[in-house]
Amino acid sequence: MRLGDDRNELLFRDIRTYHTDLLELANTAAEGGIDTLMLTHMVPTTDAAQAELLFGDPIRDVFSGEVIVASGDTWFTLDVDPQQETQGLSE
Repeated sequence: MRLGDDRNELLFRDIRTYHTDLLELANTAAEGGIDTLMLTHMVPTTDAAQAELLFGDPIRDVFSGEVIVASGDTWFTLDVDPQQETQGLSE
């Protein structure tokens, strides 16, 4: 983002208003009994080392599960149990 660019400044501020902050995310994951938390689409965009420092480390201070800080080339597959996939949909 260029300094003095009003459009980018507005966009950046807007993005922050609808993303969960790190402390809230860490607490929600910890309280929810989540085993693994993967962070994607972080704002601001940084290189992998900076992303670990800015996003991963603060979450690890609160959340004891595995934290994966995704980068542009991160791929993952979710295995879903067909029984669990439909639970709660008809309730």
